Amino acid sequence: MRRFGVEIECLIPIGRWELAQRLNEAGVPASEEGYGHATRAYWKVTVDGSLNVRGYGWRGCEVVSPVLRTKKHVEELRKVCEVLTEVGAKVNKSCGLHVHVNFAGNGPARRAPKDVLRLLKLYSWYEADVIDLLMPKSRRENRNSYCHSSIISAYHLRNVEEARNVSQISYRAQHGSRYRKLNLESYGRYGTMEFRQHGGTIEFDKVWNWVQVCQAMVRFAIGVGNRDKDTGRWVTHKPEDVFATQPDRTLESFCRLLELPADVVEYLYKRYNSFARAERRPRVTWVAA
Repeated sequence: MRRFGVEIECLIPIGRWELAQRLNEAGVPASEEGYGHATRAYWKVTVDGSLNVRGYGWRGCEVVSPVLRTKKHVEELRKVCEVLTEVGAKVNKSCGLHVHVNFAGNGPARRAPKDVLRLLKLYSWYEADVIDLLMPKSRRENRNSYCHSSIISAYHLRNVEEARNVSQISYRAQHGSRYRKLNLESYGRYGTMEFRQHGGTIEFDKVWNWVQVCQAMVRFAIGVGNRDKDTGRWVTHKPEDVFATQPDRTLESFCRLLELPADVVEYLYKRYNSFARAERRPRVTWVAA
């Protein structure tokens, strides 16, 4: 599991200080803080001015994790979601779930720009036909000003490919904006890739499944595969440029390419078909290999 972090945007009917206290009582180290981008060793409960807060007594809130990696941390994330549910937190269309995944490697090592470009191409390739359809309509295309599309047009592709560093890739592909579904700007600040597209949620299953998908996309881009079922060892696959190989833009292709675990695949198909049913689109079926 790569190091990761989450930012959970939601609305709460209690004070942010009180929410931090409730988290501490549940065994989750937390503190209320003013808005800022500093990474802490505890969960931050802070204000979020971007949220649309309606109704007396409700407050916009962002719950920001420390760096997470172990199974213990995953259980901590589960507790945070449970506490948010217990206090009556809710989400609306203005809320989002942001996931950071370590991209810089261990220590001072930095990834080559080509690794970043592979991830951007992967997201761009599947965004419209797969990832958008796993999200509510408010998070698709360019409908949300805080997570614009990360699709690279064929016209701009060559210019982006000629970039010599990550900063140039970000500027040429996204004009240096962090308000993209895949935020490249977070690499320079934190050494992470930030996935901003998911809609707001306080449900652990939704958060954790999306974290696993984000982790798989990063693994794919840098060429790190899953543990070999026979030997128990980690295997490294040759990273793939999807713009060159051009796999099908389908949910099945997406799941197979990322080698997603069976439970995550099942979750994604249920989510995809839930939106498809509501929007009267054709549903899809997973065919086991």
